[in-house]
Amino acid sequence: MIRVLKILSIIIASAGWLIPAAAGVHSLLRAVEILEVPGGPIDSFPYSAFARQSLTLSGIWLGIVIVAWCVYCLRARRPS
Repeated sequence: MIRVLKILSIIIASAGWLIPAAAGVHSLLRAVEILEVPGGPIDSFPYSAFARQSLTLSGIWLGIVIVAWCVYCLRARRPS
């Protein structure tokens, strides 16, 4: 059971950056959609601000995941 939880936590930590990235892209597309509607609301700032924060978070998360996997792989290749 502990092994399964460990594998699930590794999967969530490795692929979890996709959730804020998807939310950020969705919000960015919503902001563009609001701006394209003639006579619609001009204020798309909440959507664009959330998109920026979400994409920044996902980029940082992805960077951490890449560094962690590189360190793991380099340690695994080192002879004992």
